[in-house]
Amino acid sequence: MGLANAFLVAGANSVGSTLWKIPDEATAELMVRFYRNLSSGTDLGSALRQAQLSFLEEPRWRDPYYWAGFKITGNRRNPLQAAVTKNEP
Repeated sequence: MGLANAFLVAGANSVGSTLWKIPDEATAELMVRFYRNLSSGTDLGSALRQAQLSFLEEPRWRDPYYWAGFKITGNRRNPLQAAVTKNEP
């Protein structure tokens, strides 16, 4: 939690990180799914969980090595929803 905690102390609302080195291709695919979930209004934790669960459905990404190391630390609130709310009249 060291580096994530440093970002939180510095003012970040939340931090996405990994517990181990994950191949770039798997990370890119997981992030596409994660941000797709965020854009539908899901909170951070649920968006990550849904993306991780979707990896279980594909033989190529099924091994937990590719998805289980990702975590969200801090506030689960969706920052995309907060931005939309601020811009509404």
